Amino acid sequence: MEDVLPSAWVFTIFILWVAALIGGTVVAAINFKRERGRAQRLALWGFSLMLAVSVIRTAIFPLLSWWFEPREVGQGSISAAVGGFLWLIQVAAIICIVYAFWLLGRARVSAQ
Repeated sequence: MEDVLPSAWVFTIFILWVAALIGGTVVAAINFKRERGRAQRLALWGFSLMLAVSVIRTAIFPLLSWWFEPREVGQGSISAAVGGFLWLIQVAAIICIVYAFWLLGRARVSAQ
């Protein structure tokens, strides 16, 4: 029972995280459909990339373990390379989202 509880919490947090990213992507897509500005495009790209990285990270690491386990080959360097690449994409997505919110805030302030 002690082993199930932490994994249930991790799964719950992951589901909430993915739900938030799906919600952000939907809101960004609706906002992009209304106004086709740079900020809307960047927000859509950022949320979409974050969602893709979350899903890919969840799928790829168990597959890497499954692939390398019977071969008795170290998977550390490949996991680190894949993790580093996904980390770079995630950082780019965060930069897109932050820059989009900054552009929207700047546009709202200059409109007043």
